[in-house]
Amino acid sequence: MLGLFSIDPRHRAKAIKRWIIVFSGLVILAMWGIVLETIIGARETAMAHTRTEARNLSAAFADEVRHILDGVGAGMEVVADRMRAGRDLREIYRDIPLPQLATIQGIVISPDGMLAATTLDPNPAPLDLSDREHFRVHLDGTFNGLFISKPVMGRVSHKITIQVSQRVDGKDGQFLGVIVFALSPAHLTNLHKSTDLGPRGVISLAGLDNILRARFTRDHPDGLSGVGQSIAGKTRPATIAKTGEGFYVRNGLVDGVPRLYAYHRVGNYPLVVTVGLDLAEALAAPQAHAVAIASVAGAATVLLVLLVVYLIREIGRRTAHEIRLSEERNKLAATSVELLASKERARRPAGPNRRSSPI
Repeated sequence: MLGLFSIDPRHRAKAIKRWIIVFSGLVILAMWGIVLETIIGARETAMAHTRTEARNLSAAFADEVRHILDGVGAGMEVVADRMRAGRDLREIYRDIPLPQLATIQGIVISPDGMLAATTLDPNPAPLDLSDREHFRVHLDGTFNGLFISKPVMGRVSHKITIQVSQRVDGKDGQFLGVIVFALSPAHLTNLHKSTDLGPRGVISLAGLDNILRARFTRDHPDGLSGVGQSIAGKTRPATIAKTGEGFYVRNGLVDGVPRLYAYHRVGNYPLVVTVGLDLAEALAAPQAHAVAIASVAGAATVLLVLLVVYLIREIGRRTAHEIRLSEERNKLAATSVELLASKERARRPAGPNRRSSPI
């Protein structure tokens, strides 16, 4: 069998060039495959870390809100017991630690919808609250538990509050009125004050009706950014089971910032806490790492391509030189053969002279 170097130089050069191109192409593909796998792995690791962080924060905030609402419910039961006992409504809130319940005020609305008592004024002026949703929802007695309103401007406190209300019935089933605790959005959580969510992180509290109750950012620690806005029909599931949780990625509805969101249902209450962490910040490190790796791989690719081009040109140059030498050798060989033939003819003896024919 003839070896690679015993065949025609042109064919041999083509074979070597083809082998170099194929081998270098495989090396480049393998290198970029490793780079791509490394970049994707780093991104997935960063996303997994961000999901874990967001989940833990949302669970912690949800637990804090649940604890506050449990305290509100316990405070309401004390007030309800005093109402059933026939206590004077003007004294109904005495000794109830409302500040510890994160409330701006507590009020009692009489069955006719008039303000009966408030912690802000021992002798409140008559005020009709019969049109308020947090009162009307309890009129027919079909709603059970605590009603948590949309953010509204309080007519007594003159502040944006979330009205948590509960119907009170006497032992005989008579409608005695509605207890209302007005919560400030800023008081729904204190963890946001000690938790660094980054410059564009966000904590929001929304109802199952998809209305924002509170939204905390670094620029809006009062929780009032975007309150009252609907997030219906968006990425978050329409139905979330008790203590349910999950994740999604989207642009913020209020500010358009891309974030990874983790949501968590607040116990049995019709509320959902959502923590959004800035995707750009979360992926900054892996993206910088990806740029560095891609830059090194790109430089290596350029160097390898330049090396391949040089080798191919050098092989072509040497092949052409080899072909010229071969042609010159062939010419020299042909000339040598011709010279030998000439010498051979010169050494041959001359033949007898031919006689001339008679005239």
